[in-house]
Amino acid sequence: MLTEWPNSVLEKLVDKLVTHGKGALCLPMWDRVAPYPKRFPLMTYLLGRLYGEGVFDQEPTRPAPVAVGRVLLQLGRILNFDRKKNQMYSRLLGRLTSLLSGKRGLMHRALDGISREDLTHYVGIVTRAGEDFPLEVVSMIDRTVADHYPDIHAKPDLPFWEKDHIYTTRDGLRRIKEEYRVLVEDKIPANSKAIGAAASLGDLSENSEWESAMEEQRNLTGRAQDMDQQIRSARPIEEEDIRGDVVAPGTKITITDVASGTRQVYRVLGPWDVIDDHTINYLAPMAQGLLGKSLGDQGEIPAATGPIRVRIDSIERIV
Repeated sequence: MLTEWPNSVLEKLVDKLVTHGKGALCLPMWDRVAPYPKRFPLMTYLLGRLYGEGVFDQEPTRPAPVAVGRVLLQLGRILNFDRKKNQMYSRLLGRLTSLLSGKRGLMHRALDGISREDLTHYVGIVTRAGEDFPLEVVSMIDRTVADHYPDIHAKPDLPFWEKDHIYTTRDGLRRIKEEYRVLVEDKIPANSKAIGAAASLGDLSENSEWESAMEEQRNLTGRAQDMDQQIRSARPIEEEDIRGDVVAPGTKITITDVASGTRQVYRVLGPWDVIDDHTINYLAPMAQGLLGKSLGDQGEIPAATGPIRVRIDSIERIV
């Protein structure tokens, strides 16, 4: 899987696929990396670049420009926070800024005909990104606000799920903490022993066991760092003011496919609460077109054959 390749070779592999006319093979990676731009910064950027270059234009399952713009803005916010401590992040932020705001930049497509709701999300992201977020991108968003929805800047607050935290139930938080404990107390020490055992086998330059153990170490420690940051950012859904009349984390919803009449019931919860097929992560693309909707509203959910239009038939608070 491309997301597992080191950054030093990842871009070369993607470029080689594009050169051979196979760039569209990267599209399935979008659903994997889009919810986690902090974990996959380079791959998120590369997929955004391919989208901007039109590599996915003939693919029926490609995301809408506004969705791509939202994820890339989130990536920009993450890169901006850490760019002074991480040279790679600083360079990647420069490339991302060019991708978004260039003469034929992706942000032009994302902002063309954007809804008030989506534009409000954009404003929230760049506001949380800090005053030193690239001015080129902020100016494009501000001009769109001024031209179409000038009252957006008067909004006093954002929905809680748009704030800079990860929301989960207390049970979900316990799950991720236990997973983190097992990783730190069991898997990483076991890997260290495996590295020592492999090193004792002889010449490291021809030692596949050692190379495999070292690669596993990089994966485990990277995962541990991500989990530690996520746990620090986590907030219990139970502590939020959930109204129960809009789709939000902590609600159960019934949706109906407008075309076929098929009904489905889902719980909208956090990323560590998804334990069955009827629970969706509020950060996932499945939920993005539904959050904030009220009873009777319509939204879109992704599907293999393209977006499906659905109607919100019931909303119930469940936490």
